[in-house]
Amino acid sequence: MNKRLENKLFKKYPKLFPNGRKVDSRKSLMTFGFECDDGWYWLIDKLSEDIQNYTDNNLKHQPIVVQVKEKMGGLRYYLENGHETIHGMIWFAESLSYSICEKCGSLEGKPNDKGWIKTLCPKCRKELKR
Repeated sequence: MNKRLENKLFKKYPKLFPNGRKVDSRKSLMTFGFECDDGWYWLIDKLSEDIQNYTDNNLKHQPIVVQVKEKMGGLRYYLENGHETIHGMIWFAESLSYSICEKCGSLEGKPNDKGWIKTLCPKCRKELKR
C-alpha cells in the first residue's frame, strides 16, 4: 500500500496501530507496513473502524494490530488481544476480500486459479499481463 494511505490509517486508528511502522520487527510485522495493494484500503479502513468502535464500547483491553497483508489472494489481518466478536469481523472482511480487486478496489475482483494467486478485476488482470 502506498505510504500516504498507510499514514492515513496509522493516524486515524492510533490505538490499533500505536507506533505505525516504528515497531520492533520481533514483536510486530507492521514495521513492513500494509503488505497489500491500495484497492483494499477502504476494506481495511472499515474493518479497523468497526474493531475500534467495538473495543471502545465493549472491551477493557485494546487490541493491537501486528500484521496486515495479502496471502493466497485474500486479506489477512492479525492482532493481539483479540476477542471472539473481533475475530468474526476479521473473518468477514477477509472473506469479502476475495471479491474486491486488490489493485483498484472494484467489486469485480476474482482470484486467479493458477500461479501466484491475486484477486483482481478483469481490467487490472489484463494490465498485469502486459
